[in-house]
Parts: sequence; C-alpha cells; structure tokens
Amino acid sequence: MLNILKRSTLFDRLARRPPVLYGRARRMIEAFDAMDAGQREAAQAERLERVLADAEQTGFYAGAGLRDLSCAPLLRKEDVRQAETAFQRAIAVPRSPAATGGTTGAPLRLTRSPGQVVFEQALVDHLIALAGVEPTAVRSAVMRGDAIKPVDAMGPPYWTILGVDRALVSAHHLTSETYPDYERFLETFRPSILHAYPSALEQLTTFAEERGGGPPLRLVFTSSEQLPTGLRARVKAAFGADLLDFYGQAERVCAAWSLRDGEFWFRPDYGAVEFRDGPAGVRLIGTGLHNRAQILLRYDTGDLAVLGPHASPERRRLMALGLAPFEGVSGRQSEYIELPDGARIIGLNHVPRGVEGASSIQILQDGPSRVRLRVVPNARYGEATRQRIEANLRLKAPLSVVVDYEIAGAPYRLPNGKAPLFVDLRGRGPSV
Repeated sequence: MLNILKRSTLFDRLARRPPVLYGRARRMIEAFDAMDAGQREAAQAERLERVLADAEQTGFYAGAGLRDLSCAPLLRKEDVRQAETAFQRAIAVPRSPAATGGTTGAPLRLTRSPGQVVFEQALVDHLIALAGVEPTAVRSAVMRGDAIKPVDAMGPPYWTILGVDRALVSAHHLTSETYPDYERFLETFRPSILHAYPSALEQLTTFAEERGGGPPLRLVFTSSEQLPTGLRARVKAAFGADLLDFYGQAERVCAAWSLRDGEFWFRPDYGAVEFRDGPAGVRLIGTGLHNRAQILLRYDTGDLAVLGPHASPERRRLMALGLAPFEGVSGRQSEYIELPDGARIIGLNHVPRGVEGASSIQILQDGPSRVRLRVVPNARYGEATRQRIEANLRLKAPLSVVVDYEIAGAPYRLPNGKAPLFVDLRGRGPSV
C-alpha cells in the first residue's frame, strides 16, 4: 500500500511538496545561491551546530562531546551496517524508509525525516529550474527501477500513468524490439522531463539513434549511476534535450550537480563535504544537514572525487562551498575486482573508455579469479568492440583472472533497477 501511495500524485504533493515547508526550502536554497564564501561557511556552520546537537541524541554519538565536526570519527558503511538503529534519533513525525543499492549484496537500511524529503525535492526542483524548466508545471516520465510489470511479460504497455502529469516507464523491458512502443508512448505522452538511470538512458538513446532520432524532450535528469562519457552530447542530438546529472547517495550526506561535461558543483546547503587523499584517489566524505531521523557524521561515501590537476587547498575550499567546479566522481572506491591473495583491481571505470559498438558494458565477478564482461551491443558492434573492451580490462586485470565474454540483450540489473559498472555476484546465488 505504501508503494502505491508513493507513486500517487497526491502523495507526491503532500509528502514532497507540502506548500509551506516546500516554499520555505526553495527560498532558503535561492538565498544560499546568492551568498559568498564567508556567508556560505557561516550558514553551513549554523546548520552543523543543530546536526551535532541531534547527533548527541543517538545511541552512537551520545556523550561524545561533539564541539565541532572534527570531533566526530570518520564513519564507514561497515560501521553503520553493524548498528543501523544506533544512528537513528527519535522524531515525533513519520519517517521515510530508504536503502542503499547493495552492489555487494548487503544494502544498508536507512531512514529519512520529512524535512530531508522536502528539502531534497526542493533542491532537485531548483536545479531543474536552473536548467530552464519549471518542474511543477510540466509532465514528467520516470525510467528508473520501478517494477511496472513482471520482467518476462514482454507485451506492451511498458508504463503506467499517474494522474495527468507523471508516468513511470519500465527500464527492464527496453530492447531494440520494444523500442518502437516506447517511442510511440513518449510521442503521445509528451513529457518535458525524463528522469532516468544513465544505463537505461544510454539504451534508449542508442535505439533512438538507430531510427534517426527520438521524440523531443526539454530536459533529461539522470542520477544514481555514473554518466557514460559522451552520453550528454548524444542525448542532445537524439532528443534535443539538455542533460542534468545529479550526484547523491541513499545515505543523503552530500550532493552535486552538472549541466556540462567535466563540470560538477557541490551543494553545501545539502551536505558538508570533506576530501581525504588516499592511494586510490580523493575519497569523498559527507555530513548530511537535513536528515534529523538518522545522523551520519563524516560518512565515507566510498566514492572518489576528481578534483583536477590544480586543486590547491584554497581551490578545494571553494569546491566544497560550491563556488568552484570539480571534474566529477570517478568510480566508487568499492568498485574493485578482489583476488584470492587480497589484491584489488581498481579503476574499472577505464574499461568502457573509447569503446564503440556497445550500449552498455558491465564487469560481473563470478568467482575468486573469474569475471564476466556483459556487453549489450548496438548497431556499430563488431569484433573491434570486443577487442577494445578486453584490451582495456587487461590493462587492469592480470592473466590469472579468467575473463568470460557475454553478449546480452539488456544489462544486468539489481533488484532496484540499477545497472552498475561492477557487480560482485559471489554469494548472490545463480547469476544471470
């Protein structure tokens, strides 16, 4: 019943855009955009003071004497998994459940306060407005992880319409054979905004390109997965749409956005960002500023930030304050092939680079020294595609790693609909 309510337009307006709270959040965000560095630091410090006070009311941080954020220890996902409720704080209003994607088979159970839900929606709407579209006055289609129908029910329709202005579209049923039905639906429903996982969008774009272009869209909003190189330009050519990429996590500890390739901007009114240099790159640490139901201080996201070659301390400060861009988030620290001797093969985001002929490429680890390259081909696929993918992987993986090659009609998706670059299938049961 809760899932049905979450999908309804009425629930969306009441829970995500209650007029008074939502209007206040939009005004706060707009005011923050007008602040200089000193004002942003002061506003963030004021918000952090309340967050630290809330943290003292949780089991994990009780009695910790948190004078400032530096007093809190760095927090890892394993720390939270071992005691999820210890980070929760009693609140008088209903909380909203959430969970991480669980690419390693062990998702975190999380919870959000109503204020977090409303502020996040207000921020997303604000960014969409910056891209030139008023989000509350247009039709939108969502092609993410929603289960529209059983995955083996291959006949249309592949969508469900919620009210007059919102539709959920299945990412699981999109193939070259079903694409014409998707195209006809988009032409009829005429959404201004398409919300999509990048992996699903890349498939949709490939099929549109093969037919000479797709239905017109004003804006595509992507999140939850790393945006493939070159997809933004392809979306513009195929649909005439700008692409807004939003970076965040289920833990809601920091956020960033991008309207241009290689240019991301943090939102320090959403979360406080820290950078920690490590052997794999710059680890991204975040502290959420609006979730009063579950407090995560200095949380290691497992993501690596690409700050660029000239990231001086002052430049990093401005990046964290959203006043200077950074290049993006490159792979996850948790995305690695683990070998029996404990060695880890990292930098897997390099495997798809420079590859033509594939709609999607994934690395699935089946065993201690065995991986499977799952490739969804497009019209430009050929033997050169396979050779380039395998050559890219061999730049990372030693010959002791057995590599199987698999052609598939669709990417491997997690139960939440995501199709990440790397999935550890060990312990998941039969692989697909």
